Amino acid sequence: MRKVLLAGIGLLAFTSAYAQQSAKTPNGQPVPLYKSGQSFAVAGGGTLTITTSAQGLSALGSIPSLAQYATFDVSGCNVVYREDGTAPTSTVGNTLAPNNGSPPYVYQGALANVQFIRASGCASATIFVEYWQ
Repeated sequence: MRKVLLAGIGLLAFTSAYAQQSAKTPNGQPVPLYKSGQSFAVAGGGTLTITTSAQGLSALGSIPSLAQYATFDVSGCNVVYREDGTAPTSTVGNTLAPNNGSPPYVYQGALANVQFIRASGCASATIFVEYWQ
């Protein structure tokens, strides 16, 4: 599952504050977000408050139909996600650590299937989500 949360292996270019920065994979490896001559536009997003119940991106409203990618900026503490449509638990799934000022995680996959929950021991977490088209 982790392979989808990579960042497009340098094929993405964004026209926001993240342009010419690097994203990171869940294990901390940098992946460039910018390639000269390409650009994507922000198609919406918002802040998702992560709770003790699994929730998908639809909690922010409808996912833009043209969205190809989403960036996730995690704050607070660890979040657990799954991308196969199955709800994660606080201990079962893949972990995203807070970005703490680092560039965001970039998700390329079935946006409607990804779900999040707070990790075990986490008191408060949010994810700032931006959709890109």
